[in-house]
Amino acid sequence: MSIIVISALLLAFIIYILVGLFLGRGTKGIADMLPIAFSRQARVNNASEFSASTVATTISLATVVMAFFELAQKFGFWLFWTVVTTSAGLFVVRLFAKRIWKKISLYDHRPTLHEFLGTEFNSEALLYVGAICTSLGFLGAFAVELTVGSKFFAGLVPNIIGIVRNPEVILGVDTFDY
Repeated sequence: MSIIVISALLLAFIIYILVGLFLGRGTKGIADMLPIAFSRQARVNNASEFSASTVATTISLATVVMAFFELAQKFGFWLFWTVVTTSAGLFVVRLFAKRIWKKISLYDHRPTLHEFLGTEFNSEALLYVGAICTSLGFLGAFAVELTVGSKFFAGLVPNIIGIVRNPEVILGVDTFDY
């Protein structure tokens, strides 16, 4: 059973690498991956796409469900706070998406949300606080992905050696994959 699971994961890993290499040939710069320039591959065409892309960049639902099963006994009701804050943030962005989109459309480039807020409110501190909060949020989501992924992988392959069960090893492999 372990060989089948590991083989399936390796096959998926190889396919992801090949797709990345194939698509990477057309990538000339960061504007091909992030919608920061108008004439490149990555584009956001309207307010609906802007709002949907914000929701799409959050953590996957399957990971959240598994994380709740893993962490609920340890954190209890406080774990619900993550749901409240994430939902509130997505709701606020969705609520103001059209207004944000109209103002962003006037820029000569596609700013990050942090640059937009810093410029519109004329506050460099807001720009940095927003960037730090987003970075911490993504690091937290990444940590949840690693925790759930390593627990899930260890459950699939119970006789795997101990070093692979460590999240640090999976972090290294996952970082290499990105």
